[in-house]
Amino acid sequence: MAGRERPGELARWFVAPVDWKPELGERFEAAGKTGEVTELDPPRLLAWAWGGELFRFELRPDGDGCVLTFTHVFDDRSLAAQHAAGWETYFKRLDAHLEGAFLPEEDAHEGAAELQERYAERFG
Repeated sequence: MAGRERPGELARWFVAPVDWKPELGERFEAAGKTGEVTELDPPRLLAWAWGGELFRFELRPDGDGCVLTFTHVFDDRSLAAQHAAGWETYFKRLDAHLEGAFLPEEDAHEGAAELQERYAERFG
């Protein structure tokens, strides 16, 4: 997929660099796994399958802004706390980006181990 543009904004907060141009049916490689865009309704919906897992970002209007609903479907329950803590750190990066700032990945992950422990207790 060389030569395709990666959305610069995505690279400022997302989990891994993804060389893609989001289009329905688009196939991409990230972290050694193949993914495919399964749903697309810009700017409201982006969903994909990647590495046997499903991901969905959906925006809906809310007053002067919007609400993001994120869904991550995976089979291995033992990874739930790790995934939850990981996504929370990346959403902190997204919050910073939306506020016009930049939060480096290393800074976003400060306290991630404790956060994962709290999720593990919460999830049982």
